[in-house]
Amino acid sequence: MKNSEFHRQVHFVHKWVGLMIGLFVFISCLTGAMILIGKLSGSDAEFFGAMKTLHRSLFLGSTGRMIVGTATLLLIIEIITGYWLWYDVAMTLIYSARRRGAGALYGLRQSLSWTRPNLRYGLHVGPGIWAGIPLLLMAVTGLTWSFQWWNDFIYLLFDPTGEVNTFHTIHSLHVGSFLGKTSRIIWLIVALLGASLPLSGLAILIHRPAKKK
Repeated sequence: MKNSEFHRQVHFVHKWVGLMIGLFVFISCLTGAMILIGKLSGSDAEFFGAMKTLHRSLFLGSTGRMIVGTATLLLIIEIITGYWLWYDVAMTLIYSARRRGAGALYGLRQSLSWTRPNLRYGLHVGPGIWAGIPLLLMAVTGLTWSFQWWNDFIYLLFDPTGEVNTFHTIHSLHVGSFLGKTSRIIWLIVALLGASLPLSGLAILIHRPAKKK
């Protein structure tokens, strides 16, 4: 399963999309974390305002918003392919564990390990699995500020009659305010984990052993 042609193709997409948007993901997640720290501390310092501008438009105005939006679309692809790769490996580990009599749960725990098969790989896969869904929510909701067509689509899908406070829902999901301080702290942790993913992914590529002929 793991060595299938489709797995290699998905891995190829995940790798190269990651390389294209790695710097953006790092900046976006780190600035998002800084914005959350400002909200949690109740500070309106100029620094946090600068972080918000960097987060939204990279200080490049409408061009920056377009760059952020395009990179966010690619981030959605990156997250989906990442989960597929994890699922493929997890199924292999679960099948192998069951054959050895160790049980499916043992194989699942292996697939969720932050140290297996090595620390670099574990520190990429582990945070990616736990932070992926919240990051996907942030990406999907964040697109409404970058593309009008996406904003119109979301409103048409969830609020066709205009009776639901859709903007409040989208905003609360993006900034993590839906459960008050608790959800903001969770979103802060997720943002920091997200910022680590490009670094751990790059470490995996740099230290990947050469294939034997």
